[in-house]
Amino acid sequence: MHGPWREDYQAFSEYVLGQLGERPAGMQLDRIDNEKGYVPGNLRWATKKQQMQNRRVTVWVDVDGERLCLRDACAVLGVNYSTATTRIMRGKTPEEAVLPPKFKRRPRQRQPGAQGNS
Repeated sequence: MHGPWREDYQAFSEYVLGQLGERPAGMQLDRIDNEKGYVPGNLRWATKKQQMQNRRVTVWVDVDGERLCLRDACAVLGVNYSTATTRIMRGKTPEEAVLPPKFKRRPRQRQPGAQGNS
């Protein structure tokens, strides 16, 4: 917590109740912007999944105009999550990591002594 709330939990608690209401079942207090801390206007009730996605290390991917975390994008597109993370570590963008790879077809090589059908 930053500011006056650090020394006055009662004021913090009253603010949260006044602005966000009682904590809904299954929800936890979360910061909207992690850089700002627990300050007025930067708090919300969030699910555990939302909190996990609201981390600095979360990788985001644009899929058909929708912003998804990498894990959800992999699930939607049927890509193995560890495959996608490996592709990112090898220099692919998150979008490239979840798209199917483009296969380059090699020209068939003739076997020595093989007859062509001409």
